[in-house]
Amino acid sequence: KVRDLREGLRDTPKNHRAFLNQYLTLTRCDLFFADKAVIVEGTSERILLPGMIRKLEMSNAGLPKLTTQYLTMMEVGGAYAHIFFNLLDFIEVPCLVITDLDSVVEAGGKACPVHLGNATSNACLNEWFADGDRSPKALLAKSDAEKRKGLKRIAFQVPEREGGPCGRTFEDAFMLANTDLFEIKTEEPNKMEKQANELAAKIKKSEFALKHAIESTDWTPPRYIAE
Repeated sequence: KVRDLREGLRDTPKNHRAFLNQYLTLTRCDLFFADKAVIVEGTSERILLPGMIRKLEMSNAGLPKLTTQYLTMMEVGGAYAHIFFNLLDFIEVPCLVITDLDSVVEAGGKACPVHLGNATSNACLNEWFADGDRSPKALLAKSDAEKRKGLKRIAFQVPEREGGPCGRTFEDAFMLANTDLFEIKTEEPNKMEKQANELAAKIKKSEFALKHAIESTDWTPPRYIAE
């Protein structure tokens, strides 16, 4: 198929078209040639995702083998991921968007553990669920079908078990998926969230990701990414 981006993105806001043009010009982007795409929130996800994919493939022989497909990964952050939606729809590339719950006390308010949140500061989630309740409680109740639009699937933090604690970012979700590794001793969900939140605030993300990609590799992927 021959596609004309000028026509396909004609209805996309001008500032979004300018962002896409600049992003695709400044980066080596193979999005147009990929079989599938993954948009990630930040550095930690980008570094650790290949290892997660390998772990999931090794644990389930029936899964599609992403390691044998042309998969492109784009680190764009939660504030910009939604700008790519029209482009992804236009070029018909199946895409997984991995973003953060980013719970806040109130809209425009400060960050807080998920159980204390009444809104999300994540632009991607606010765009995806623009017509509904976007409180953490409502977001955690979203079905698999509600997380799909055409060829796109969005993923954000969910509890590792029913009624369990939930991370607000990748790092604390990773810790809650591996409580023994990070010595989270309490079993009370709200306290676990707070403890993981405090631990995540103290780490340097790139060092954290590299350590668990290269040195300490005995861990379990967070449930929201495994799904």
